[in-house]
Amino acid sequence: MPYTRKTPQQISHTQVFHGQTLTISTGIMAPNCDAAVRVALDHTEILVTAVMNRAPNPNKDFLPLTIDFRDYNPAVGKIGGGAYRKREWRPSEMMTLYSRIVDRTMRPMFPKGMINDLVITITPLSFDRETDLAILGVLGGSLATMLAGVPFDGPVSAVRLGLIEAKNTENAQDAKDLIKVNPSVQEFEQNGFNLLVSGKKGSLNMIEMDGAHVSEEMMESGFVLAQQIIDELSQIQTEFLDKARGKKLWLNAHDLDLTQFVMYNYPHDELKAEVASIVTASDMDQFYQWSTDQRGALFHEYRERLRLHFLDKTKSDDNYRRENIDGALQLQVKEYYRHLILDKGVRIDGRVMDQIRSLYCEIDSVELTHGSGLFWRGDTQILSSVTLGAPWDVQLVDDMFQDGGEIRFMHHYNFPPFSVNEAQRIRGTGNREIWHGRLAEKALEYVIPTKLEFPYTIRLVSECLSSGWSTSMWSVCASTLSMMAAWVPIYQPVSGIAMGLCSRVDESGLPTSYQVLTDIQWAEDHNCDMDFKVAGTPLGITAIQLDMKIHGITTQIAMEVIRQANIARAEILWVMLETIATPRTELKPNAPKITVIKIDADKVKMVIGKWGETIDKIIAETWVKIDFEDDGTCMITSRDQAMVQRTIDIIKQITYEPNVWDSFDGLITRIENYGVFVQYSGGKTGLIGSRSLPPETNMMTMFKVGNRIQVQIANITSEGKVDLKKVG
Repeated sequence: MPYTRKTPQQISHTQVFHGQTLTISTGIMAPNCDAAVRVALDHTEILVTAVMNRAPNPNKDFLPLTIDFRDYNPAVGKIGGGAYRKREWRPSEMMTLYSRIVDRTMRPMFPKGMINDLVITITPLSFDRETDLAILGVLGGSLATMLAGVPFDGPVSAVRLGLIEAKNTENAQDAKDLIKVNPSVQEFEQNGFNLLVSGKKGSLNMIEMDGAHVSEEMMESGFVLAQQIIDELSQIQTEFLDKARGKKLWLNAHDLDLTQFVMYNYPHDELKAEVASIVTASDMDQFYQWSTDQRGALFHEYRERLRLHFLDKTKSDDNYRRENIDGALQLQVKEYYRHLILDKGVRIDGRVMDQIRSLYCEIDSVELTHGSGLFWRGDTQILSSVTLGAPWDVQLVDDMFQDGGEIRFMHHYNFPPFSVNEAQRIRGTGNREIWHGRLAEKALEYVIPTKLEFPYTIRLVSECLSSGWSTSMWSVCASTLSMMAAWVPIYQPVSGIAMGLCSRVDESGLPTSYQVLTDIQWAEDHNCDMDFKVAGTPLGITAIQLDMKIHGITTQIAMEVIRQANIARAEILWVMLETIATPRTELKPNAPKITVIKIDADKVKMVIGKWGETIDKIIAETWVKIDFEDDGTCMITSRDQAMVQRTIDIIKQITYEPNVWDSFDGLITRIENYGVFVQYSGGKTGLIGSRSLPPETNMMTMFKVGNRIQVQIANITSEGKVDLKKVG
């Protein structure tokens, strides 16, 4: 049969980028999308597609942006899935975190009021498990969105930074010389400095960082270098987009200009002026120094006043929909916040810019937990409980990123609806709980003792009992208290703070005037421009997370925030240490006790036995948990110290090496004319020879099978046979 051969157009760009090969291409895969881009760094490659809804719901008042970062096991040559479902299921925790990174980088760059559904799908095609997928996701998401012709103030890019190997630090002049661009996953997880920064040319708009007590100097060097790399990547994107647009790829493929389908739900100037005449400046002043509930009630009152006033127009004019009226009121409230902070130098609750709300700390809030801590600041209250488990209580991980990995320190965060006075039932873990839980976990994991120092598996659960914002940072504080109360010998106590920014911006979306706010509450995060979380110890920073509502901030502003945050962290830590200054020196009575002994590594199999029979018998008798390390370290876990000692005795018997003159209480198992066989020390058998007994001894009358007898090792032959003698 006759056929025609396709000749697709393709645009491709390849270059060496800081020691790795970066390749960007478009034009072949996923032709039905609004745009599709392939991005590769060395052996790792992703496919990123963008699709925008042409007919959105006009009543929406937000941007429905979805970042769908997919697990794709074929990318690592793995079948994956569970025992009965050999396919990908819901996104793994890591993919959920990666999706959030891309979302937080891209979301501030869309125009205000845009309400079209936009789905960015990111599929790993090839993954070497060493290249960071998040930075490729940001790069691909930016390119696909701009190629599609969706309004977007890009390009945006991301870079991961870590420390270079210690052996290469001899010629370092300052902190910047110690930093490596795009380290492998193994490198940035182990070197004590893991910094991911996103932004556009000249500004930063997203930060994820965890590290081992990182200094302000190191952070500043990281930001400066990150901005340079982001600028480089932005230039690469601009050149690639110019080339693709020159060939009219994607836009020409559908013969559509997507901008004609973009819908905005944003109050027009006439409506904003009318709202300001009905809800006056004196009305706005009523918000000042009221509680959160009072401000909410006042906003509801003003909203109902406006809806009643515009009732007729709402029915006849789409420009006066309820969403637009509510949006105009919200914009007026935001402008009032800016006026209050930037012009009057005071915050909505009367605090000055660097003031922390009232604090309260408590330990042992719950009786039967292994440790608990309550941290209460302003309207936010967190109860953290710690549970100590045996070494084999670790969480097993089997996903795209690793096969059979183990996690011995876990922090889980719960945000029940009652914490914000919502009448809803508690459902499963949501993405927000995963994000906040992981942030607090990163802040704490650098102070957790090693398995050799503290062999327990540690699980923290932070319950948000009341939310007035920055719950993740107060989870850090509450978790520190609970671990110290539970005798977890953490290296340093950790505290955290959420910082904000109130600003006026220029046409590029960058601040022209601003105020940094310490300890932001919900209303300030909602009505202002930034949520900048900083956690750390007295020695340095252990975690940072930045979310922006404006297009970005400069490195100078970022460092100003960090310096102010570090002062606040120290004040919070002082209050925490007044409650409990150091970790307790003993476990609570109901906590499991782990006893560590060491045996010859070659004898571990003797304790385990064939098919595990020996160790199963030990556990059945003593009800303990037993874990072995490869070097012969044996960890015995139980709440009953007598059973722990019984287990130690059994293991010592099994692994015992006979020595001359050792004495035992033995069991007679067999009698012959030439001697008596006696079982001693874990089933080992020796012989009391007839020659070692008096000549007149009658073997059958003097000894009986099943009787116990005191014996001593008299000799060990070259063949390993043990000669015993009767004692007494």
